[in-house]
Amino acid sequence: MPFVELRNCMSAEQSVDALCQEARGLIKQKEYTQAIALYQQALQTDSRSVNVHEGLATTYFVIKDYDNALEHFRKVTLIDPKRSQVLVNMGAVHNRKQDYHNAIKVLRQALAKDRRCAAAYYNLGIAHKGLKQYGMAVSAYKEAIRLDSEMPEAYQNLANCLTEMGNMSQAITNYRRALELRPDFESARNGLQRATSQADAAKKAISPFGRLVDVQQMGSGIHQVDTRELSPQARFEDRLALHRISKEMEGVSAKLLEQLREEVSPVLLQLTHAFAQRGTSAREFDIFLPAIVRLRETWNRLLSTSKELRDHEQRMNETRGTAEG
Repeated sequence: MPFVELRNCMSAEQSVDALCQEARGLIKQKEYTQAIALYQQALQTDSRSVNVHEGLATTYFVIKDYDNALEHFRKVTLIDPKRSQVLVNMGAVHNRKQDYHNAIKVLRQALAKDRRCAAAYYNLGIAHKGLKQYGMAVSAYKEAIRLDSEMPEAYQNLANCLTEMGNMSQAITNYRRALELRPDFESARNGLQRATSQADAAKKAISPFGRLVDVQQMGSGIHQVDTRELSPQARFEDRLALHRISKEMEGVSAKLLEQLREEVSPVLLQLTHAFAQRGTSAREFDIFLPAIVRLRETWNRLLSTSKELRDHEQRMNETRGTAEG
């Protein structure tokens, strides 16, 4: 390349960098319209600049112009397909648009490129929660926390899902962890108060009832059977507890089916294909094993909830049951 052409290329690159730097300064000052104008000017010099398209996408995201944000993030994926972080950002934009199905689609593409991206799992949790797939959301948030244990938003959103599923003890634990990481996290503090109140109400719903013995019958040699009926309040609390446990079992069961369909089945097919085509590799197992671990966690949760239901019924039977005096 002639020297003059090289100098011109360097000059153009420096011009684009200078415009991007000036635009970022304007964004900090919340001068978004002027920042967009500078990025558009930079595009006229280099229409394939990743920095320019990402800058525009980020600016449009901040001003809630999600369609334009997606358009520029898509252009980055065409210019540099290896960038998994761009797919994560696209997932975040889809979540803001409440387009949760497309969010899940692009976030899974991001995870196929980088299985250790905590932000991808975090945004995946938001998408599943938006679809009321609480079990799947819990798995995603837990994986985000495993990869980045210093993410207060992940703990708080995980706690929100656990609250929806009726698991107050774990919800409280995660709200507290979020507040440890960020003491001024108001949403986590409010969530902790709600979860604690519901947990206290549930404890009060399970209270022992005393037994009275007819002293006139004592020593008569006649076995007197005392059948106790639940009070209207006790019956209401019994129904409330049963409703909570059954809803949790319903949610966990739905999650189990979704994991089989959305996670385990596709990975098994991929593993089978790998065996048939070339023999498997560590990469396939790296994808397969976490899916099985998450499935086992869900199954154990279902067993635990089933035991909780049996224990509750036993307590109620003891309360309503008969005693020989």
